[in-house]
Amino acid sequence: MAAAAPAVPPALTTLPPDALSFVLAFADVDDVVALGGACKAARDVALGPHLWRRLDLSARPRCYDVNDEHLSRMLAIAAQARGRDGGPESLDLSGCIDLTDAGCAAIADQCARSLRDLVVDGTDGFRVRRITDAGVRAIAVGCTALERVTLRCAHTITDDAIRALAAAPGATSRLRHLDITGCHNLGAGSVAAIRALTALTSLHIAGCRSMPADALADLFAGALPPPSMEAVAASDATAAAAAAAGGAGDGGGAAP
Repeated sequence: MAAAAPAVPPALTTLPPDALSFVLAFADVDDVVALGGACKAARDVALGPHLWRRLDLSARPRCYDVNDEHLSRMLAIAAQARGRDGGPESLDLSGCIDLTDAGCAAIADQCARSLRDLVVDGTDGFRVRRITDAGVRAIAVGCTALERVTLRCAHTITDDAIRALAAAPGATSRLRHLDITGCHNLGAGSVAAIRALTALTSLHIAGCRSMPADALADLFAGALPPPSMEAVAASDATAAAAAAAGGAGDGGGAAP
């Protein structure tokens, strides 16, 4: 007697739209795009606005293949899916080492009114080396809703990038979180720019070893909330500045 053929699992496209949408919420964005090409019904589900509210391109190893063109295409799909809401509200580009200032220009163009949270994390050996002050400036000027910025280990940005973030229209009352951990080219100019960001509730500057201790002491003793312990552990100079500032107050605590 012939063995029974193994059962073939049903294709994802046979799921009801609500069930398929639920599954896609846990899928990698490239898989969402691929499934959207299967048929019109799958495409309609793949373009659900909720699937594109947060665009995460940091999944490894695919993040290593993300370049400016790929990012621009994904942002265009997100803008199409979200309609009048524009592009994604949250964008994670951690590990996307091939992105350049052209990719930043695409973010400014496609996410002008929507983007609130940007993460470019170059830790774990994947340094941000191709995004410069010009790219950060484009985002700062173009993305008018930005509230949270993470630029970790961005070794090609200088004080001009932080000045651009602080000088952007509305940034002083809008930007609440700034993480520039490991950006060792940032110095006194960045500290002065940060002082203008009076809405900050979270600041991370560990590894910013070019920031002068006296400037940091003034910053920590000023109007900003107490910095996180990660922020004040940047270097011996930063730790000394934090200690000096803490001596005049309650010693500092963890920022939310």
